[in-house]
Amino acid sequence: IEEARTIENTSAELLGRTEGCRYRDVSLRDFAEQLRRQISPQIRQKQAHVSCDIDARLAVYTDPFLLRLILANLLNNALEAIPESCGEIVIGAAQDGDFLRITVGDNGPGLSWMRQRRWFSSPRSTKSTGRGLGLAVAGMAAAELHGSMDASSSPSGGALFTLRLPRTAETDSKPPTTPKSSQSITDAPP
Repeated sequence: IEEARTIENTSAELLGRTEGCRYRDVSLRDFAEQLRRQISPQIRQKQAHVSCDIDARLAVYTDPFLLRLILANLLNNALEAIPESCGEIVIGAAQDGDFLRITVGDNGPGLSWMRQRRWFSSPRSTKSTGRGLGLAVAGMAAAELHGSMDASSSPSGGALFTLRLPRTAETDSKPPTTPKSSQSITDAPP
């Protein structure tokens, strides 16, 4: 019951915030690098290597607050999953037609298909102290941005989370009207 209330309160805060979305052009590489700098103490503590594989020309018209919420959750989960002193996380992005695919992959233990089927729709945690709200909240934020999230196994054997967002012209004055995609998880590489 307590977790249901927490989800309800988090959902209300998130949805209340998104009613006032502030869309603007966001350079994905600059955004990812800034986020990487913000979590550098955790990266150093874990002795991890975090790299950004993003073309400097890629930009998306989105709400930076919600994008930060999503990517911070994904990076936080990756940092918790990777091994000490040899952990690797790669933040990537690529254009996919009218969409951008933003990925966060790691070399942690990966995802179990049976246990992790509904990462984005309800609380799921593999940690003894976690409530499992991070990915559920990230999934809600992605939906508010008219995007979708997927999870799969990465080529390195760890997890690979993919955020897919519509790409719109900077002259657009309102959020994209692309239908919300379903959220899924697969064991096959993208």
